[in-house]
Amino acid sequence: GRVKINLVLIWGWFVGQLQQQKIKSRCFRLEQQIFENCEHDARLKYEKKVTKNLKYHSRAFFSYLRSRNKVKETVTSLVKPDGSRTTSDHATAECLANAFSSVFVEEPQ
Repeated sequence: GRVKINLVLIWGWFVGQLQQQKIKSRCFRLEQQIFENCEHDARLKYEKKVTKNLKYHSRAFFSYLRSRNKVKETVTSLVKPDGSRTTSDHATAECLANAFSSVFVEEPQ
């Protein structure tokens, strides 16, 4: 009687929570796509503005070029779970892939 009703209520709440998580996940992905599109549009707009005014304001153009050409630092080596360090780019990539795959799980769709 009462236990069965409580289990049904709890199961209904659990299913509702799962549906809310799916909705939140979809909303997050949609918001992320909107942000990326806005960011892309803003970058294009700025690039057009800088190149349009190149003849009169070359300093802004070359400043923008310098900002895009900066070399970003890379990960040279990592400490493996056994305590040794990675010696190649491939080993470093494998170590990172193992770390990420242990944390993230693919959601069923």
